Amino acid sequence: MQNIGEVTMSSHYLTAEETIPTSASDSDQTLTFESTDELQPGTVAQSSDGEHDDQLEMLHQQVKDLEEQLSIAHRALEERPGIPLTMKSLKEDADMVKFYTGLLTFSMLMAVFNLAMKVLPEAVHGNKKLSHFSDFLMTIVKLKLNLRNKDLGYRFGVSESLVSRTVHKWIDILYMSLKFLIRWPSREEVRATIPECFTSKFPKAVVIIDCTEIFIERASNLLARSQTWSNYKSHNTIKYLIGITPQGTICFVSEAWGWLCLRQGADARLRYSKQAAAW
Repeated sequence: MQNIGEVTMSSHYLTAEETIPTSASDSDQTLTFESTDELQPGTVAQSSDGEHDDQLEMLHQQVKDLEEQLSIAHRALEERPGIPLTMKSLKEDADMVKFYTGLLTFSMLMAVFNLAMKVLPEAVHGNKKLSHFSDFLMTIVKLKLNLRNKDLGYRFGVSESLVSRTVHKWIDILYMSLKFLIRWPSREEVRATIPECFTSKFPKAVVIIDCTEIFIERASNLLARSQTWSNYKSHNTIKYLIGITPQGTICFVSEAWGWLCLRQGADARLRYSKQAAAW
């Protein structure tokens, strides 16, 4: 047998010198283990590996828990209903009022609604699903944002056809209740509050006129379709002549005309010219 001599190793677990015979025939050859307070690198590595495994397992569990919490939060966010367009939600959020209606405050919105309610026929009742205010709000949102009827149907929980009927009805109601706001002011009223930018460059300006076109659906009647076709817009449109004061208020809106209604358009311009000359 090869003589291995004496091998000295340190062990943290031995407290006294011990000799272990290697075999019966080589009882004179012994392995001597001496106790020491210093730990060898091998022993430290074994202990560190065990601690690292525990830490990794703990971190993996924390990551798993966080992923589960994130998944729950995402599901809750997806299932959370949007903020409904109601009188209560608008009353609590001025920015929401301005975005959806264009009016600055909830009080102003209610003032317009109250004006509309004064001319609302008593026989006209709100539909079974929406109140008068919801009908009014739906129409204002349609005018401000031009959302599709199907979009408004989803927002208010009604059918697309009901949205169309409601908007058409309330357009007439708003016209009857708000038409008094479009008035032709006197020259003295305009001059008394004319902005400074006009007094320096256009001191005699009293009205700014513009002809605007609005897209309409293609008419089934061939004559109406040809009368409303606009080569400039490449679409069926109706035209309005609009007058605006230097202060920015609308003071005149003509009747609607088709592109090819030349005689009617000439008559409208003549009537407007006579009115402007008298003014």
